Amino acid sequence: MTNKELRHSAPKLASIQKFGTGFALPIAYFNTIEESFFNQLFLEDLSKEPGYTIPGNYFKTIEKKLAPKLQIEKEKIATNNVPEGYFERLEDLVFERLNNEKKPKVFSLKKHWIAVAVAASLLLFIGIYNPFTQNKDLKITEIEAWIDAGYLGLNSYEIAAVYETEIDDLEIDNQINTEDLEIYLTDEFYESIFYD
Repeated sequence: MTNKELRHSAPKLASIQKFGTGFALPIAYFNTIEESFFNQLFLEDLSKEPGYTIPGNYFKTIEKKLAPKLQIEKEKIATNNVPEGYFERLEDLVFERLNNEKKPKVFSLKKHWIAVAVAASLLLFIGIYNPFTQNKDLKITEIEAWIDAGYLGLNSYEIAAVYETEIDDLEIDNQINTEDLEIYLTDEFYESIFYD
């Protein structure tokens, strides 16, 4: 209802001054209400009884029990006195000890450059060509690739002479039948005619 309508229908009510509600909410009230509610529940669940007890004559006897221990501590502090003039002589004592210390031996590379060069070259040689860890077993495929590349100056008869096994004694696992051989040769023949 608007003010105009209110003045028309209830002029006395419209003439009353408007005041606030009389209630005010704290800042961020709804952001913190849940946390404060659960905190209050937690506090109500806590026991009202203290969780510890003190012996009856505790405060009367504590001083008697601690006095000997405190006396020992006082004696320790009293015996740790600094000698007179200690801080005045401290700087001189430190510099005297520093000057009396033995100098470490320094190995000069300029004088022994030949020995250093030999040692460095040996380390480099062992690092590049290490005969102790090199694999000395050659694989058959590597040998075949080496021979196929023409690095071996032997022909097939010389290679066959190295082997003691007779050719007749060899077992051939892959038997080629005549039909496959004829197909292969005819294909090769036609391909050579076609490409030439």
